[in-house]
Amino acid sequence: MSPLSMSSWWRRAVVAAPLLVLVGVIVWLMASAAHEPTQLRLTSATDAAVELSDGNVVEGYAGLALPDGAVIRTGSAGSAIAGDVMLGPNEVGVVKEGELARTEGPADGDG
Repeated sequence: MSPLSMSSWWRRAVVAAPLLVLVGVIVWLMASAAHEPTQLRLTSATDAAVELSDGNVVEGYAGLALPDGAVIRTGSAGSAIAGDVMLGPNEVGVVKEGELARTEGPADGDG
């Protein structure tokens, strides 16, 4: 290999190495962003109270973020929708693993 072709090879390597690293970083960032879970939110809520995982109770409203452990209780004229689940009057749901799950028993805790 002549000295001229050797220096040409090094120039290509010096340019190519950072580009390969950049491409790798971009692919890694895109892959990690694709796996971030989407926060479950109330789509609709009427006469509904939400007990958040920290113990605070707030009135349910469309757009409210529902962390795991949140409990939704609807009143006698209530309803709440989150994800694919709709709670009707006097129902209770709990957020588990980013999804709302209807629970057994009345919302007022009488059985």
